[in-house]
Amino acid sequence: MSNENPYEPPTAVLQDDTNRAATSSTSAGLLNINTRTRDNLVQAGIIGVTMLLVSGVGTILYGVVGILSGAFLGLVAGLLISGTYLLIVSRK
Repeated sequence: MSNENPYEPPTAVLQDDTNRAATSSTSAGLLNINTRTRDNLVQAGIIGVTMLLVSGVGTILYGVVGILSGAFLGLVAGLLISGTYLLIVSRK
């Protein structure tokens, strides 16, 4: 029978972390910024069109308050729509 105490946590094994900061974000796929101009223009266009459409409908229905709330809702909807579009289309 071993003399180890089963209630003590295991000891940590030290690893070499010298190059970890440079490779951790790229290896995990996190924090990669999209700098493709085409994707950014497509996203800006979709957001702009949805803001105009929804704020136009809001103006017809509710006047000045409809412009502001419609623009905000169009911004959120455009962000979701364009993000979903780019997620599906720009897969490599």
